[in-house]
Amino acid sequence: MKVKAGFFDQLSERWDAICCHDKMKLRYLLSRVSIQSGDSVLDVGTGTGVLIPYIRELNHEGDIRAIDMSPGMIAVASRKYGDDSHLSFQVADAESDDIPGRYHQILLYSVFPHLEFREETVSRLVSHNLKPDGVLLIAHSQSRQELNRMHRMRDDRVSEDMLTDVQTQKRKLEQVGLRVLEAVENSDFYYLIITSKVKNG
Repeated sequence: MKVKAGFFDQLSERWDAICCHDKMKLRYLLSRVSIQSGDSVLDVGTGTGVLIPYIRELNHEGDIRAIDMSPGMIAVASRKYGDDSHLSFQVADAESDDIPGRYHQILLYSVFPHLEFREETVSRLVSHNLKPDGVLLIAHSQSRQELNRMHRMRDDRVSEDMLTDVQTQKRKLEQVGLRVLEAVENSDFYYLIITSKVKNG
């Protein structure tokens, strides 16, 4: 993952200028996980903090931990939102590093294709970091086809980071014991909502 971190470090200062995110789509995606005031939120792959102002619209004082494997991205996000006393930033790789705390919502926005061990990482986040009644959101505010096409045209370090169709991805998550509440893809979105592991019996 260090190779990919370098790719994002290289673009971190220009990221907000070259990547546009539809505000209404972001608000819709967050509405699917019912963020309430006072909830604790883990923002995995926060980048430059794209989701943070939209989380704050719903949750003014809850604790947010924003992590990213790219020190450059974290530096930009910290500069933008560092005056929020209930927000902490951490340079961390969700695939290999221990993330402290348990959270009402875990958000993976625009990061899932860059994971090498996708199902294992999500399972670990659910087991170690999700509260018993919490939900984890995997989301993109683009279609799978559009996102995959964009990655193919990018740097070699991310050119093979592809999404699979959402029903196949749902089955893969269920195969590692996760409960998928929603699995949606269309011309505007790709998202899955996951809750705690399925109990045996």
